[in-house]
Amino acid sequence: MSLFLDRSLFPEFYLMYQRIRVEDYPVKYPDLNCKIPVIVHAPSATGGKGTRFVRIAIENLKLKYDFKYIEIINKTHEEAILAIAGADIFLDQFL
Repeated sequence: MSLFLDRSLFPEFYLMYQRIRVEDYPVKYPDLNCKIPVIVHAPSATGGKGTRFVRIAIENLKLKYDFKYIEIINKTHEEAILAIAGADIFLDQFL
C-alpha cells in the first residue's frame, strides 16, 4: 500500500510485511474423485476485493458449468481457513 500513500500527508511511514508460517498450513491436494469443483471467495472488503464482479462472473458461469460457490462472510478465522483449504479455486483481490 505504500505506493498509494500521499507523501504530502504521510511524509514518514513504516513498512511492515504480514508473514505467515507456511508450515502451519499443511498441503491439501484436490480429491480426484470429486467431479464438482469448489470456488471460494473471502470478501473481507467487498469493494476493494471486486466482489460485485466476482458475483457477476459466478452467475454467468453457473449457466454453463456445475460447481459449488462459497463466499466467506461473517465466519471466524478458523472457519475461513478451512473453507479456503477445501477450495479448488480461491478468488481474492481483483481491484
